[in-house]
Amino acid sequence: MVKFRTLLIIFLSALALAASEPEKIVKEEKPSEPLAVAAPSAPDAEARIAFAGKLYNSKSYEKAALNFYLAYKIAETGSEDRETTQYYLADTFMKLGLTYAATEFYYEIVKSGSNIDRIMTSLYTIQNLLEKSPHDDDLIKNDLIFNMEYDFLPGDLLDFSNYYKGEVNFKKRLYKWANIRFSLISPNSYYFNKVKFLKGIQILALDRVEEAMNIFRSIIEDKFQDFNIKNKARQTLARLYYEQGKYKEAYELYVQIDSNVLEQDSVREQCHNLYQRNCNLFRLR
Repeated sequence: MVKFRTLLIIFLSALALAASEPEKIVKEEKPSEPLAVAAPSAPDAEARIAFAGKLYNSKSYEKAALNFYLAYKIAETGSEDRETTQYYLADTFMKLGLTYAATEFYYEIVKSGSNIDRIMTSLYTIQNLLEKSPHDDDLIKNDLIFNMEYDFLPGDLLDFSNYYKGEVNFKKRLYKWANIRFSLISPNSYYFNKVKFLKGIQILALDRVEEAMNIFRSIIEDKFQDFNIKNKARQTLARLYYEQGKYKEAYELYVQIDSNVLEQDSVREQCHNLYQRNCNLFRLR
């Protein structure tokens, strides 16, 4: 986290130096754009935020990010201006596809912010980032969520919080504490089958193979649409079939995996290994 924050600051500072004469930013804009106002030359956070807002509203997100960062640097810690710059920096970085950078500022909002609406919005965005986008896993799970305690969270965010608190404990082999957190998750929650998968892994570690396999089968057969966890269940169950010498069953599971681009080579290799192990199984395919 420290390394990334350092790189981020270097990047934004370089942009700041390039914009040391902020009036040039305005001159570069097309006359038709509603930006015919000079950027503030004095170190005034509120004025800088207002100027950044104009850039943001005109979808000049790179320049908006720079100016929100300049305001962030001069805003007083704990002030409304500081929280505003954190929020819009995070949102602007999301629009630019810089999800790691966005994570840094959503983290700050949740960790030390006072605006409940912004905290809630940040948590929902973090929830989505964890499932779908690049992010700082250690910063979000091990630091933010694990140490987070909010009484006002709605049920879906409580399930989100309890799952990742439990997952951190699970990975540390603190199974008692993990299971306490997991027990608080609603059976109708998006995270319920994620809990089932981890419990399947835990039971497998105890060498209760058939019981674990039944859990993985139940995840695969469930009607919910979390393909990531279904794929993990398929891959784990296929490996267990392979170890039992049930190569056809293993192959059939591998070919059902809806893998993303990063996983495709791994899945192909596993299928190829199975094919080589016993070609006769697949002659009719």
